[in-house]
Amino acid sequence: MALNLLYVDDGPLLLDLTKTFLEREGDFFVDTVVSAEEALDKITTGSYDAIISDYEMPGMNGIDLLKNVRKQGIEIPFLIFTGKGREDVVIDAINNGADFYIQKGGKPKAQFAELSHKIRQAYAHKHAKSALRHRELALSLATASTLKEAVNLCLNQATEIPGIDNCSLFLIDRNSEKLRYVQSRGMQDQSIEILSKIEIRPDESDLSEKSSNLFIEDHDFDKIPEYKKICENEGVVSFVILSFSHMGRIIGTLLVASHTNSKIPASSRNELETIAAQGGNAIARLQAEEALRASEMLYRSTIDTMDANINVISPDLKIQLLNYSFQKWGSAHGIDMDNSIGKYLFDLFPFLPENVSDEYNHVISTQKPLVTEEISNISGTEIITETKKIPIIEDGTVTRIITVIQDITGHKREEERLLVTQFSVDHSKDSVFWTLPDGKFLYVNDAACTELGYSRKDLLSMNFTDIDPDYLPEKRDDYWEHLKKVNSFTFESVHRKKDGTEIPVEVSANYLNYKGSEYEITSTRNITERKNAEKELKESELYQKTILEAIQTGVIIISADTRTIVDINDVALGMLKAPRDDVIGDVCHRWICPAEIGSCPVTDPGEEMDNSERVLINSKGKEIPVIKTVTPVTLHGKMHLLETFVDISERKRAEAALKEANTKLNLLSSVTRHDIINQVTGASGVLQLIEKNTQDNEKIQKYILMGRDILKNIEEQITFTRDYQNMGVKKPEWQRVDLLVSKLLIESHYSGIEFQVNTDNVELFADPLLKKVFTNLFDNTVRHGKSAGKITISFHEDDETGILIVEDNGAGIPDNMKNAIFDSGIGDNTGYGLFLAKEILGITGILIRETGVEGEGARFEITIPSVGYRMGNSS
Repeated sequence: MALNLLYVDDGPLLLDLTKTFLEREGDFFVDTVVSAEEALDKITTGSYDAIISDYEMPGMNGIDLLKNVRKQGIEIPFLIFTGKGREDVVIDAINNGADFYIQKGGKPKAQFAELSHKIRQAYAHKHAKSALRHRELALSLATASTLKEAVNLCLNQATEIPGIDNCSLFLIDRNSEKLRYVQSRGMQDQSIEILSKIEIRPDESDLSEKSSNLFIEDHDFDKIPEYKKICENEGVVSFVILSFSHMGRIIGTLLVASHTNSKIPASSRNELETIAAQGGNAIARLQAEEALRASEMLYRSTIDTMDANINVISPDLKIQLLNYSFQKWGSAHGIDMDNSIGKYLFDLFPFLPENVSDEYNHVISTQKPLVTEEISNISGTEIITETKKIPIIEDGTVTRIITVIQDITGHKREEERLLVTQFSVDHSKDSVFWTLPDGKFLYVNDAACTELGYSRKDLLSMNFTDIDPDYLPEKRDDYWEHLKKVNSFTFESVHRKKDGTEIPVEVSANYLNYKGSEYEITSTRNITERKNAEKELKESELYQKTILEAIQTGVIIISADTRTIVDINDVALGMLKAPRDDVIGDVCHRWICPAEIGSCPVTDPGEEMDNSERVLINSKGKEIPVIKTVTPVTLHGKMHLLETFVDISERKRAEAALKEANTKLNLLSSVTRHDIINQVTGASGVLQLIEKNTQDNEKIQKYILMGRDILKNIEEQITFTRDYQNMGVKKPEWQRVDLLVSKLLIESHYSGIEFQVNTDNVELFADPLLKKVFTNLFDNTVRHGKSAGKITISFHEDDETGILIVEDNGAGIPDNMKNAIFDSGIGDNTGYGLFLAKEILGITGILIRETGVEGEGARFEITIPSVGYRMGNSS
């Protein structure tokens, strides 16, 4: 194959000499130009297999030409052929994408032989890379299993071509035969929205010319008015529109654009045309496969939804397919329908008449449908069927027969019972109308005349339009065709009596074909009482719903069969902290109790539950203790569970606090008994010393003072015992911190101390002795703070925990004492103040610790659980 070359050099003599040497070999055609600017124009418009360029030229040199070519995404092999032998020029050329650098000079034969070899080598390398990409794309498209996968492969391959940064694929819709947008790469959202709304017939647009692909530059955008606005929005300067074809038929188009290149290079065009060719074949294959799957699914689903019994058999009378209705009919008549596919027709249905085989042979030979009636005896029961045998012809041969079977046994028996039915109809309490296809009454019974207040003669001159205000004459044909298709259906309507009053009725319409004549047999029943009952039922349900929402107990109604929540009142929703839509329809085990399905503590063991303690689980996963009652109830004919709940969270917290208080009381008994006995022993010793030293007044005075101190300690220990004993006696309560501190400061004067309270309106759920906590903390500052002049109380939240800070600016607490100060008996005074504070807070799960810095002041950090604090009323 001869290669087309472009050689640029400012020396005309060398141009002619090189052209002569290369073309003499017979496999090169050389086009020559004397400047890089002229070469650039030819490269972007022409089709070349390689470019040869001198380095030093007036204006644009060879390296600049190379940069421009590569900048436009043109991957044509590029060879620098120059007398310059500087190393920096060579490096610059290679770094900017030159395939080879060849120095002029030396013997002409050897020089041009080397040039010829390098051209072929560069072209072969480029061709191999391109062929590899084409093979990889072909392989990927051949193994693609979905249309979406094939489309993405084509778009990805297109945008990998240098200079191409935007592409969209359109396929022809099989129904509308119009091009419709499918997928894109690099497109803005507003452009995609425009593309998705465009529909073009292939024969009405240049977008799908069969003869050639369109290469559009910015000055040619008027050729494609459908996309001109998009090109302006996107900033596109050139693009290619390629036809996706298969076996001479257009199946779509690929729109490929560039924001940088005003012209799509010929090398890129070849790549794009290959993508279009390979993609067209793959997409056509996948479209055919998807259409086949859809057709088979539609075929199967269609026959499965039909009421008629349908089977498909092969020409050798073997079962290929049975629809659901046929399988159900066979099973109802005691026929083993399992593993029926592939069985011989007469093996599966041995009761069929022998002439059935001849009928199938007749259909195969004539290739025409056949309708017959068969009478069969199935387990002693006579069955009459109407059978339609329809041949499926492929390539002129019957490949299978579709058999549609209608059991008309009842229809035949109906004909026999018609006379008896006539008598029954005449005396029916329901109104009965026999109507012709045009809607005119043929017969009405006595009840119809009585109900509507017309004579029989009057009614027989009327039709349904005269008595049913909703019955429109123009809808009669549609109504009649629907009735023929379904044979019978029931609906509600309104009938107008002769005096103009209207009554609600239930209408049962039936289609009848009797001896070739078609009729509609309609019976209507006055449902005034039923409508009134339904109205009363709705009012009753509304009344019950109002009560359900009014009571202050959580109520949930659960389906006993599915364990799903079917209704819930607002009180229960408040407990769960979840919107109604998240709860309704969900399984009860997620919300009401943590039991797994199959181990319900109520229904699975068959137990009854009355005022039992259980848990609810709210939307945050928190368990809420409740008193629960479960009552089985029947609603709308189905068993349900009516579950009611009362939140006992506060009661549980109070019980826990009481238990904690009892524990503390036992501790108090042992601790204070030991301490008081020690003090009493000390007092006894002092009295003995006084007795032995009655002559020494100074010693007596000393011992008397010691005795007073001991008695004072006993008094304070007894006071502590009273306070400790009172902990937990009363229920914990919500107490607002700023009001509690304000009242305490009024009752107790702390001279020289400034108080700053920054707690807003926070409330703590704590023992009523909470004020004792603050008293002990403030006393601690007064006794040990030395130079303390300010106490600050503040509050903030950390995640779902409340933090209350009490801090002063005094001497602070040594590090080795930070934990010990909360033990009983520690301190310069009685040693019970901070111990008592910790115990009071602990009743409701509140913790206290000291986090200050010695020398900068004491800092007590009180941590409250989420259930132990709230923001109270601002007033």
